[in-house]
Amino acid sequence: MLGLAVITAETLGESLQRTVDFNRLFTNSLIAELIDEGETVCYQLVRRPGYAIHSPIAIEQNLMVVHRFLTWLAQTRLPLLDVNLDYPASRRDQEYLQMFFDVPQHFNQASNCLRFHKDGLNLPNRRQPTDLERFTQRAPADLFNPLKQTPSLYQQTRAWLELWSPMAKAAPASMSPLRTSACPNKPFGANSNRVARPIRS
Repeated sequence: MLGLAVITAETLGESLQRTVDFNRLFTNSLIAELIDEGETVCYQLVRRPGYAIHSPIAIEQNLMVVHRFLTWLAQTRLPLLDVNLDYPASRRDQEYLQMFFDVPQHFNQASNCLRFHKDGLNLPNRRQPTDLERFTQRAPADLFNPLKQTPSLYQQTRAWLELWSPMAKAAPASMSPLRTSACPNKPFGANSNRVARPIRS
């Protein structure tokens, strides 16, 4: 429904305003606002009084999906200046770099905010309604795929372990990806021994 609401907008700024207007149709736990700060614009999420948000994931995913959908509309990345989050930093701080394209993240802020240069919102919407059907068939995978340079070794290792962990449990010990030279180590730029030694230790 949100995609249909924004797909005919002429610019990213108009798309973002429609996103905020769509959010206001529902009484959910986050209130979306578009704040004009002069040379910059903030897409802001404020917690609704009396409503509980049990995990910051709801906030993170809202911010990330909005930014990446705007990027999809423009067919080029909409540059972020910084990100404000209204909760403390976690041990997953390196994942926030991946989520928000390495821009500064500020925790324990008064609200949650994606901040852009105002000029960036003048970028045209290069998508058509026919593109939306193909997009929704692939979502959410396309939204979560990185839209930046090669991720760090930490991020690659985490993704690799998450991929192979269920397979390793189901496979015989002789087929374990951590015990064979068929380990998919090329993305790490290392041979299987270099990957395996730190894991065994």
